[in-house]
Amino acid sequence: IAHFLAIHFGPVGPFKGGVVSTSIALVMIWFVWEENYGAENTDAYSIKDIMGKTINLVFSDTKILRIGIIQGLTEGVLQTFVFLWS
Repeated sequence: IAHFLAIHFGPVGPFKGGVVSTSIALVMIWFVWEENYGAENTDAYSIKDIMGKTINLVFSDTKILRIGIIQGLTEGVLQTFVFLWS
């Protein structure tokens, strides 16, 4: 698809196709996806409790911490590449 778009719309064709695909996904999600409101009892946990448990979980399990660091570094490299390329 990207090659077809590049031939017909030039070098920016694949990016225009990405905008169209994202727009279609947005419309589909808007109308089809039902919201998950979570537990009915919202007073059970405060945001401080939830964030504290999450931070403890990330730092207690090295697999989660490592994958988070790898993902963050990968995203940083990709964003730097795109910034320097454009």
